[in-house]
Amino acid sequence: MWKRVKLYDFLEQRKEQVLIESDIEYSLVTISNRGEVKLREKKKGGLINAQKGYCIKAGDFIYSRLAVHTGAF
Repeated sequence: MWKRVKLYDFLEQRKEQVLIESDIEYSLVTISNRGEVKLREKKKGGLINAQKGYCIKAGDFIYSRLAVHTGAF
């Protein structure tokens, strides 16, 4: 039988926030509803409509707050 647990019981939240700099190129990713992390585009910071972003690394569990209801994690 499976035991029901909360994500925070075995995952540690890591928020590596970065300040977006206008002259640096950033790789922006998207998460599909099949769990695939894909490169969406590369964009100079001056063209990104945000001042801060999050850095992700291999092995991270990430989810899309916009599409979590469709399984984007």
